[in-house]
Amino acid sequence: SRNRPVVFLVPRTVSLHANPGKALDQYEPVFRQHVEECLKQIPSLLNIDLRTLLYPTENDDHLKKRQSDFNGVENEDVNDTGQQSEKPGVTHAATFILEYALAKLLIEWGISPDAMIGEGVGKYVADCLSGKISREDALALAVGYKQSRKKVSHDSVSGIEEFLKKPEQVLLEVGFHQSMSKQVLEHPEKSKQQVILTSLQRVGEYAPERASLLKSLGTLWLAGVNIDWNGVHAHTRRNRLPLPTYPF
Repeated sequence: SRNRPVVFLVPRTVSLHANPGKALDQYEPVFRQHVEECLKQIPSLLNIDLRTLLYPTENDDHLKKRQSDFNGVENEDVNDTGQQSEKPGVTHAATFILEYALAKLLIEWGISPDAMIGEGVGKYVADCLSGKISREDALALAVGYKQSRKKVSHDSVSGIEEFLKKPEQVLLEVGFHQSMSKQVLEHPEKSKQQVILTSLQRVGEYAPERASLLKSLGTLWLAGVNIDWNGVHAHTRRNRLPLPTYPF
């Protein structure tokens, strides 16, 4: 049926190795706007140029090396010298910003979630989107986030089990991984009627980001979710194509 409810699943982390969100940053003004608004806050939280780290130029091998240093870092509290490490904060900041901007883009396209659940840093994204905390507070909390993987896994599984009791809901993973949707697909209580989707294809699969996102958008529509197509095409430049006035 049309106007099917949607639940946002917001995952725990984003890998920086594939420049996540770069195409959306280039071609989707709404995504870029929210990224920029978040980046303005970063200097007060971290001593780093996060935009340059997220999207190094093709010839900037030094930044690409620094970018790879942050991959897979989530709860590393101290560095080799025993001092506080900035790596987790950078990874968490990038995760929050990219997932927040992606969620705001989807909402702009008419996909307003009936509920949300976040895992790890994704919890702050969900809390921010639901209005529980401000974006500024949520980003600051994300930068300083420390949590055990066991606790995170238990919390997300408990939430997912509640959503599985309502198979009419579409579960949409809003992020650059497929970690939470994979949990749902493998859950023994998942019914055949439950629709589980990802906003983007998994890391490692070749697919232009915007094309992948639009494909998910079409799948959502086929599943009965209302889409604001005017919002989707609001920033698209259209050209007139002259056609002959006689039948072919």
